[in-house]
Amino acid sequence: MLSARHGRTAARGPRSSGYSARLAAHLGLPFAFAAHLSPGHVAAALQLYRDRFTPAAVLAEPYALANFAVMAADDEHEALRQTHSYTHSMMRMLHGRSYLVPTPDEAASYSCTASEQQVLGRWTNSVLHGTPDQVTAHLNRLHEAARPDEIMIASVGHTPQALLHSTELIADACILPTTPAPASVR
Repeated sequence: MLSARHGRTAARGPRSSGYSARLAAHLGLPFAFAAHLSPGHVAAALQLYRDRFTPAAVLAEPYALANFAVMAADDEHEALRQTHSYTHSMMRMLHGRSYLVPTPDEAASYSCTASEQQVLGRWTNSVLHGTPDQVTAHLNRLHEAARPDEIMIASVGHTPQALLHSTELIADACILPTTPAPASVR
């Protein structure tokens, strides 16, 4: 971390903001936007980065990556169940409780307060979830709007098997080559 006494602001972990876009552009660095935290702001952040980009030793032209949280399943209901496991863990973390990802059944049986329901809704809306075709269609729309040079996806859910299945479904929907998963994950 660079300190303020050296004339620079200290970086405090990953951020997805206009500040990060302006800083990366000013320094001529690649920019990674954590769209899994705020997918609705990805296009504006990437445009800000491109508009303000200054070529430097690292890059002559802007290069931007956007990361999206995804959960694809064989049907919409299962995708939403897995997404709720993740959103419950995020809600717990935000309220200073264990970040442990509950099972879909544990998440479904949890009685939420009104404020917790708002947090869950916000996190659920930040995950691109549904069938593989629905998820890839949403990714394609976001790609068209924001035009990142690279998209990274992070499958979210309860079990390693659900995460792997989600990734495989999306890869198949995108017609990507497959690489066998280690036996320990299956």
